[in-house]
Amino acid sequence: MDYEKSYRIIRFFFDATFLLFHTRSKSGGASSMRKTNGSHISKYIAFMIDFLMMALGCIGVLGNYAHSLYFPESIWLSLVLLYVIGIGFYFYYQKYQKLPQKICVIIFIVLIILLFVLYPIELQYFIHELQAVIEFDYFLNFNELLPLEFYTRDVFYQIIMLLMGLPIIYFIVSLISNKQLSFLKIIGMILLFMFPVFIQHELSFQESYAFIIFICYEFIITIALKHQQKQYPLKIVIILFLCVMSFIASTYLETNPLFQQESSSVLSQIIDWVSRGQGNPLNVFNQTGMSQDIDGSLPSGNIRLDDSLALTVHSEIPFSSYLRAYSLANYSDNEWHEVSENFENSPSLTMYSEWLMANSIPSITSLQITPQKDYDFQFIPYYFIDQYQQHTVYYDSYIEKTDEQFYSVYSYEDDSQMELEEGVFFVPDNFDETYEEYVYQQYLDVPEELDESLTNLLEENDIDSSSTDIPFIVEQVRELLSRQAEYDLNAGTLPSNQDFVEYFLFENHKGSCTHFATAGALLLREMNIPTRFVRGYTMQESDFHNGEAKIPEYRSHAWIEVYESQKGWIPYEMTPSGHIEGISQILDENAQQNQTNTNTNNPTTTQPEDEPVQNETVDTPTTSQSSSYTYVYMFVVIAGIVVFILMYRYLSTHWLKMKTRHMNTNKKVLIYYKTLLKLSPHHFINDSDLKSIAYKAKYSSHVLTHEEWQHFYHLYQQWIIQYDQSLKWYQKLIFRYLKGYK
Repeated sequence: MDYEKSYRIIRFFFDATFLLFHTRSKSGGASSMRKTNGSHISKYIAFMIDFLMMALGCIGVLGNYAHSLYFPESIWLSLVLLYVIGIGFYFYYQKYQKLPQKICVIIFIVLIILLFVLYPIELQYFIHELQAVIEFDYFLNFNELLPLEFYTRDVFYQIIMLLMGLPIIYFIVSLISNKQLSFLKIIGMILLFMFPVFIQHELSFQESYAFIIFICYEFIITIALKHQQKQYPLKIVIILFLCVMSFIASTYLETNPLFQQESSSVLSQIIDWVSRGQGNPLNVFNQTGMSQDIDGSLPSGNIRLDDSLALTVHSEIPFSSYLRAYSLANYSDNEWHEVSENFENSPSLTMYSEWLMANSIPSITSLQITPQKDYDFQFIPYYFIDQYQQHTVYYDSYIEKTDEQFYSVYSYEDDSQMELEEGVFFVPDNFDETYEEYVYQQYLDVPEELDESLTNLLEENDIDSSSTDIPFIVEQVRELLSRQAEYDLNAGTLPSNQDFVEYFLFENHKGSCTHFATAGALLLREMNIPTRFVRGYTMQESDFHNGEAKIPEYRSHAWIEVYESQKGWIPYEMTPSGHIEGISQILDENAQQNQTNTNTNNPTTTQPEDEPVQNETVDTPTTSQSSSYTYVYMFVVIAGIVVFILMYRYLSTHWLKMKTRHMNTNKKVLIYYKTLLKLSPHHFINDSDLKSIAYKAKYSSHVLTHEEWQHFYHLYQQWIIQYDQSLKWYQKLIFRYLKGYK
């Protein structure tokens, strides 16, 4: 029986019946019209769901690029245009069952021509700056790759974003419309999404959740739905489920550090772990810099230096200061936590500033701090002045982010005209006795398991806890720590069953600023002195050039604040350097050494002296260590590439077999025949046996036998061989090794 002829006859009657029902009267065709309208509604809902997924994919990948690479804010115009282009690609596929490759290439070429014709100077400058960024490993900030005097920079960057986004939106539409090789496309989308992480940029929180919804939806659709275009109710259920789960995760679960701070390269940490036996390859916290939210976690492995830009400070007068982010009160389970109870109208940040202004001759300057990230808190200098109490202090710790200028007491000297006796001072107007009681309630806790060991350590070192001279006691504790441990960014991995402070003081004897600050705070609490753990950045007077200081991420630091009665919270340095200039110099030298030794990911420092550091030395690995590290790096990269190629080759050549493994013979034949139909415009299917078996599988109730399936598969392979022979040499490479047909 000629199945092709039968199919044409059936199709003729179907079309005739369809026209007949559409020309009937309203009374006779009401039921049919309702079915038709229902099918149209289903179709439109399916379109809307696909449009939503396309929007989420565009926001998740391209929106993250715009955020993490610091494009100008007006770049949203090109994102909207890319989304419109994606809709056009989608409808093109719906009409012709293929994506508009030629149209996409033409648009890409036109954009490149526009750049060369309209913006030749800007393009030349942009490429030159980009080469410098890559060569010297600077922080990639697209917003700074053109000088401000180029008035066309916004339009220029619109075209740059269109060039970057066009292949990506094409890829997104391909994943949504064409389910062939969906798993490989999903892997590709994840790699595109993770690109900012690979170059040590942060991911945006909202855009990342949009991408998660998009990629999870596509993954579930690929696995669960065989006829997904007819299953729009299930699509809606999946979307709602993913949205609810994302909302719950973002609200109730701990913040994913991948979205909230600059993430280090996992590959580089694994290499370091393999070559030296040190490090924590899966810990994303061990990198200099600060997360965008309040984070009390402590490093559990080696620390990598990040020389990207963190803050820009504009000040009338250059000065050295800590740039305070927030403080934390309670230490437990190897983490610092906020106060257990808030204090309304807290004078926490201004109390000591008021004391200085009342008891000395202060010098005041104005400054503005511009962070590169969108933090939940505001960085402030010491000693912050809030004369009109405009800023609310949250959790006795920080103020909200603001773009306003700040005023700070940057230096002060004794006022000889006061003629006060030693130990006598004026109490500022903002002193609150109830706040002092609050301080002694919140900032003296020490974990029970550490109480005895810390007390013994103080007694063994003859620390005089009876003295009323708090600066003297603090200095004693700092010297104790400098004898007990050394400052080292390569402290190794914290054992899972060990306490952070106990392991640092009594076993490992080395650590970073967080180790010294945490241990120092708890030791002082053992002597009934209120302390708190503080995070932020260090700033030196020498950082300023023409009224501006650029503070890199490797200047992130931890120190403590000590409360003195009726005065307020006073910052103290706990690292062996002893002061802000010393620790800043150590951090700078570490970063310089890190750039000089490009094969070294985790430079170590020797223990600094108690006096100000002038000639700090850095331990560098030997030549054999560097060579070993280079060989391991090359081996891992080459092995990774080989494994990827082999996996891709296997998946691409076995994809149809894997897809049809659990299908009956009829469905197998139809899947393979559809594959031929996609190639048939370039090589006509003229094998009558091949067509006959395919039509039989589709239109008859007969289930094909195993012998019929084997015969069809043999014909399929012959057709593929003939098609391959008709291709040019470069087309054969794509057909065989990229598409995996042979």
